Amino acid sequence: YAPWCGHCKRFAPTYEEVARKLHSASSSSDPSAPARPDGKSVKVAKVDGSADRALSSRFSVQGFPTFYLVDGWDVYRYDGRRTLDDLV
Repeated sequence: YAPWCGHCKRFAPTYEEVARKLHSASSSSDPSAPARPDGKSVKVAKVDGSADRALSSRFSVQGFPTFYLVDGWDVYRYDGRRTLDDLV
């Protein structure tokens, strides 16, 4: 994420909805809410990669926005479609 990035600005509403859905699913007993099969909670965060260059370098960020799933020490880059349904 970078605050000056046009793609990031356009994606912001979808990103906020992804976070809302996944955060509520982690704390909800609603069976229709998306959840991980292993029961772990999901946290969604964004980092200003243009300001935190060390973190961007560590994850080899070359453009914005870039999405990762961090599960403990395992890191996976997400290259799928950037739709609400696909991200949730």
